[in-house]
Order: sequence, then structure tokens, then C-alpha cells
Amino acid sequence: MNGHHHKCPDEQRDALLLFKQNISSVNINWETRLDCCGWIGITCDNLTGDVISVNLRDGNLQGNSITSLPQFTTNKLQYLYLQINGLQGSFPTWICNMKHLNDLDLSNNSISGVVPQCLGNMSSSLESLNINANMIQGSFPTIICNMSSLLYLDMSDNNFHGVIPQCFGNITSSLKLINLGRNNFYGTTPKMYGNCDLSIGLILQGNMLEGEVPRSLANCQSMKILDLGNNRLNGTFPRWLGYFQKLQVLILRSNNLHGTIETPSAMEFLFPSLSVFDISSNGFVGRLPEKYFECFNAIKDVDKEPKTKFVSISGLPSYSINFLGKESYLNFFDSTSISILFTFIDLSSNKFEEEIPNVIVDTTTTSV
Repeated sequence: MNGHHHKCPDEQRDALLLFKQNISSVNINWETRLDCCGWIGITCDNLTGDVISVNLRDGNLQGNSITSLPQFTTNKLQYLYLQINGLQGSFPTWICNMKHLNDLDLSNNSISGVVPQCLGNMSSSLESLNINANMIQGSFPTIICNMSSLLYLDMSDNNFHGVIPQCFGNITSSLKLINLGRNNFYGTTPKMYGNCDLSIGLILQGNMLEGEVPRSLANCQSMKILDLGNNRLNGTFPRWLGYFQKLQVLILRSNNLHGTIETPSAMEFLFPSLSVFDISSNGFVGRLPEKYFECFNAIKDVDKEPKTKFVSISGLPSYSINFLGKESYLNFFDSTSISILFTFIDLSSNKFEEEIPNVIVDTTTTSV
């Protein structure tokens, strides 16, 4: 039981019990005779006894929508985790009344409909919004552009469509991670304005975005991940990304990029932290970019970073990025740090000529 000085308020206990009555779950067993602060998944404020966190992740919840928790009237709730359940129906608008909520995770359910405008009620408190892997549709919810406290945004694996609005470029000054992957966004990638943070990264893969890799990303020098794969981008290789000192993952696979991969004249600082480099299934021509490989210290240094090494010249490896990280090459830990599970280079399905550079054969395990 969590240590606390006051018991859970009766009205909060009753609201939680009513919530439980309207769903079915084999993983939630709340003993009514106990203080609700000691229930599984419930965390209370040590001083007041107010419920501040409801964590029912992977609770095997089944139901349309959750209709009882609106009666949960506390203004103290800061964390609500309902991911990996069987929740259906529209986006629960009663969440909008929780004006002190910091983290909201509704990922991996079957929630449909659109993101409600009332979500703006939490614009000054919400720091993490994860609605990954649902059936939510509609255009990009512009209300998100006004969320001044938001740090982590994951809207991937849904049915969003339309053009990503220009206000998207404004929120990159405060957000650390944006994941809009595997939706139906089209048009060009918005420009990044001013001081861009994105200290974890930007993931837009699996959409229908066109145009060149936006040069305005040069404002985002601190990013660790850039995944623009599986879109319709064109133009040449964005060699200016080589100066991103912290970039660990660069994925441009399955686009319409073309031309030779030229290297800048100053070579000593190019891609020093890169562990994943995937430019497969494009239209690149000419020699393989040997000079870049010589700078891939994070991939070459097997002793200091004893990860699995993988290079593909002709095959296409299967991988995915997940916000919480399950059996992928990339893990996110509490939304603040990442761990690269595999390091690899994939240059397959292009039009490169001549031999494979020795620098690849000498420093990695090669799959051809």
C-alpha cells in the first residue's frame, strides 16, 4: 500500500468503483473495504489523499466508451494511463475537464472519431499526449499548436489525413518528440521556425508527404531521431544533416530521392553519433558514399557499443518504431531517453555503382 497521511476521499473512491462497474476486466481487482489509495494502479497524494494517478495500462479493459470517470471530479489528477486495452467509441471528452492532467496515454485501443477541441482546456498542463494505435481520424488538430506545456506528442498509427498545418512548425520550439507516423498526411512538411528543440526527434514516416527534406530542419540540431521514410519525398540527399552531432537514427527509405550522395568538404564531424542509416528504396546513383562510412564512429566502434551490427546492401530488414518500444530497434524510456537496440546501414534498392567500400566490410557484419 502506498504511504499516505489521508485516505482517498469517498467521492473519488465511489467514482472509481462506478467506473469499474461499467467496464469488464480480468486484471482489476479493487477490494472495496480497502482505502482506494492502496488499489492496484491508483496513486494518491501523500498529504491530501487525492488520487493523482490512474494507471490501468494493459488492464484488459473492455467497453464503447468509458462513461463513468467524468464523475471523477478531482482537480488533482495528473496522470491517466489507459493504454493497451479494448476501449472503443469516440474520444472521451470528459477528459477535457481534468485541467491539471500532465500525462494522458490512450494508445493501443480502438478509439475512433476526432480529437475534440475541448482538449485545449488542458493546454497549460498537458506535457505528454499519446494516442498512438487507435482509429482516430480527421485533420491535424490545430488545438495542439496552442498547448504551451506539451513536450511529447504521439499520434502515429491512426487515420489522420490532410495537410499538416504551418502552426506545426511553431510547436517544435518546445516539443522534444513528435511522432505522426503511419497516417495519411499529404502535402509538404511544414517549416520549422525559430529555435527548434525536438531533442528526441521527429517521426513522419508512412505518410504521403512530398517535396524535399525541409532545410528548415537545420534549426533542430539537437534531434536524435529523424524518420521520414515511406513517403513521396524528392530531391537529393540532405547532406547538411551530417552536421547534426547528436543524430542517432536517420531513415529516408522508400521515397523518391535521387542523384549522387556528395559529401561536404569538411569531413571530421559528419554523423558522429549515427547508429541507424537507412536510405534504401530510393533512386540514388553513383558510388556508395564511402566518406560518410568513415565518419560513422557509433557504428564502427564495436567495443564501446556492443550492439548487433547489420548492413543490408540488397535486402530490406523489417523494423518499426514504437513509442513504448516493443521488439524494435529503438526503445523509448519514460519518453525522455532512447536506446538503440540494433545498429545498421541499409543502402539496398538504389542504383549505386562499383564495389562495396572496404570500410563497410572491415568494421561491420555485412548482409548482402
